[in-house]
Amino acid sequence: MGRHQSIPLSHIITSPRLQNRNAAAPCLRQKLTHSQATIEHLDTLKLAIKRGERLPPVSVVRAEPERGERFYLVDGFHRFWAHEHLKRETIEATILDGCGLVDALIASGKANQNHGLRLTKDERVENAWRSLNLPETDYYRRMNKTEAEAALGVDRETIKKMRQKVRQRGIAAGSIDPALTGKAAEAALLEYWNENPALETWRLA
Repeated sequence: MGRHQSIPLSHIITSPRLQNRNAAAPCLRQKLTHSQATIEHLDTLKLAIKRGERLPPVSVVRAEPERGERFYLVDGFHRFWAHEHLKRETIEATILDGCGLVDALIASGKANQNHGLRLTKDERVENAWRSLNLPETDYYRRMNKTEAEAALGVDRETIKKMRQKVRQRGIAAGSIDPALTGKAAEAALLEYWNENPALETWRLA
């Protein structure tokens, strides 16, 4: 899905909210100093680029029309950094369906499942929690456990625990009737969750 295109690096927008390797990281650039594996991976990518090897394209979502010909980077941050460090002007990219930050946030939740420096189990869990709590959209919250498992790369039990955590908060706040079952319970959970997305990481929830 999506079409391939060579895009100027200067047209690509990077945001810490779209970098799912460390959902708690306040700044993308900080990740380069946090992990030796990340530094080594970046060096490997730079060497591959210098050799002329073909890397998988990064994934982007078109930004809002008022931002001009700009794109949000949603997957391939290390490849982007490697091109940036080598002062390359363009990078091969796949332009995904959608437009704007909300679509970019949704796409970033699914990213890094197939190639690149794979997410650790803890990183996948934090990414899933972040995606389920996006204030801008209930896209992932509306998924059932099976759909969320497939989209976010974590197991059903983890999704179940996250949903239970939010339900318990809703009950404690007096917003969810603990006696509700079935569709009524699900509707109450979604209503509470949409109004009260969690701001902290799963580790601190």
